[in-house]
Parts: sequence; structure tokens; C-alpha cells
Amino acid sequence: MLPILVFIALAMIDMQWALSDAGTLDYIVSEAARCEALSALPCTAGNNAGTYATTLAANLKLTASRFSVVSYSCDPMVGSCTVTATYNYPPIGVWFPSILISRTGTAAVTTAP
Repeated sequence: MLPILVFIALAMIDMQWALSDAGTLDYIVSEAARCEALSALPCTAGNNAGTYATTLAANLKLTASRFSVVSYSCDPMVGSCTVTATYNYPPIGVWFPSILISRTGTAAVTTAP
């Protein structure tokens, strides 16, 4: 009975960490898209939304080798920017599956007439 309870407790902890990393990834792509849409200092010509997202991921303690920016682009006609990133979540034990978390963030800027 005790091994089953320990397994369930570890599964719940693993799920909580995966959801926490998914929330962190959602924050990263939203902020990177916003930075690109505003053409803020971290997302100027020398840098870009991909570099900014990677820096945010490192600052928020996501493993760099498991994080990747899939795409980032801006549509100047519409005024919106999109950033997509993935994170390969490492499970806490061999009994739990590895999860690929993917998130897309979008931001838009409207100009005054």
C-alpha cells in the first residue's frame, strides 16, 4: 500500500512541476512577443525576440538545452507579432513520461491615427 501512495505522491509533484513550467513558458512567449511588437530595447536590431526569450528562460530557471524558440515573426501590415517556443519537460523518474510543452504568444500594437 505504501509504494502505491508514494507513486501517486510523486506523480502529483511531477504534474505540478510540469504545469509550473508550462506557465513559465506561456509567460516567456507572451513577453517576447510583446517586446518584439513594441520594438523595445531587448528586441532591437542586434537582438531579437528569440534571443530575448532564451534570456528569459535562463533567468526563470528553465534548462537551456531543453528550451528552444521555434519561430518569431511580425506582420507590419496588421501590427501583430507571434513567438512560438517549446520546452522538453524532464520527468522526475523513469516511470513518468517526458512531456513536450509548446506555447505561442501574440502581441499587437495599434498606432494612433
